[in-house]
Amino acid sequence: MNISIMLGLLTGLLCNWGTFFLNIANTLDYNGDVTMFSRIRFKKARILFQVILTLFSFFGFNEAVLAARYRNAVYISNFDAHMSMAASTVNQASWVGYAGSGAEASLAGDPGNLKYNESPLKLLDHALQNLVDNSAIDDPDKSVDLVIGIAGYDFYRKKDAPKLSSLADYRYTMYQHCQNTANKEEHFKCMAKAIFSEKGFRVESVRLVGDHTLMAAGAAYWLERNKQKGSNFDLIHATTIAVPYQIRDEKITPMSAKLPEWLRMSGGYWEVGKNVSQSWLSSLPTTDKHWADYISSDAVRQTLNASDYVQDYDRVQSKEHAMLKRWEHTGVNTLGYQAGRILDTEQKQDYLTGDHAVRLETYDKAQQQLTPVMNKTIESIAAIINTKQIEYYFGLAVDERYPIVIMGEFSSNALKTQASQATLLKSLPESSRDRVRFVPGDSFFDNLAGGSRKLLPADGQ
Repeated sequence: MNISIMLGLLTGLLCNWGTFFLNIANTLDYNGDVTMFSRIRFKKARILFQVILTLFSFFGFNEAVLAARYRNAVYISNFDAHMSMAASTVNQASWVGYAGSGAEASLAGDPGNLKYNESPLKLLDHALQNLVDNSAIDDPDKSVDLVIGIAGYDFYRKKDAPKLSSLADYRYTMYQHCQNTANKEEHFKCMAKAIFSEKGFRVESVRLVGDHTLMAAGAAYWLERNKQKGSNFDLIHATTIAVPYQIRDEKITPMSAKLPEWLRMSGGYWEVGKNVSQSWLSSLPTTDKHWADYISSDAVRQTLNASDYVQDYDRVQSKEHAMLKRWEHTGVNTLGYQAGRILDTEQKQDYLTGDHAVRLETYDKAQQQLTPVMNKTIESIAAIINTKQIEYYFGLAVDERYPIVIMGEFSSNALKTQASQATLLKSLPESSRDRVRFVPGDSFFDNLAGGSRKLLPADGQ
């Protein structure tokens, strides 16, 4: 039975019992047919039930307002969106949703940065639909607080809100409700509220922050969950690139400004994609008749072409080899994601089955060729850590140093094996190795849920 119905029935019974006893107490009191001792007992009973009914009324335990309240945390990077929903008083995720331009062909070319007017909304919308399709949230009135961490927030939030003339046809009609917003932040919050309302959620509040802010809160929650202090640590936000932050007394300070130029766009999917594009997708054939030979001549190109993602995109565009052609110039992050997916043996069957399937030996060879590219990217994360550790801790004793937490969608995938973690650790001095904390990828959604709770006031308002 739905908990709202059960509490409603309980409330009704208590109300009926309370009325019954109050009527008896009043009747006996008015008639004066009882002893003084009995009268005192009935007065106490009347006061007790009045207190109980007042408390039930105060907390809203009736069928009209017994809607469950939820907290929805959304992490939107430059190319994907992770969504984690939980009851307002719970840290762990109850339901999750995901959408990614690197994983869904229909979203290719839609970055999740606040710089763009509609692309991040598409990711948000798809992630919410994914959550709804795979959940059993049966409350008729779903009250939700939104915490959205989005890439580009710090730079673009105060930029002018988009005009109707600058928008494409996506959610065109919904824009009518958000025409009077002052800036991109207010516009995105208004549109997010409209998207959730369309799916049947009653949005109570929307808080927009930078993607790194939500990630830092999630990392702090993970540390505390593992019996460590979450107020002071160093964070490597491993996303499309790896970005270092200092968290001190829960305050976040970005530390990438002084990185050498060669490290500023490294340590994530962008670096992987750039290297794969240069090594395997340069000098594309100028005529269609040469494409078959071009693809079949290399294991990496064959395996990329065999993926459902590439084939789905070609069907969406109604053009053969559309994605491989695109990757020569744009979509570096999605190429890095797809290359990393080849290295994930859990995805093997995607490449060994279907109309464009490759043989096992071809797949194995592609993995062998791509492994050095991934290892180089992982070593870039180690180089960032080494560079910043000298700056952070020069002259300090080892016991004055804080944990180094590596967390993000790139590390969730690329650093989930002991071999990949060993690649990173061997590039660090021993004084740093013991302080590195690899946040498990399978805790990603729970960390978003727990982190988002830290970013809301205690009452969820």
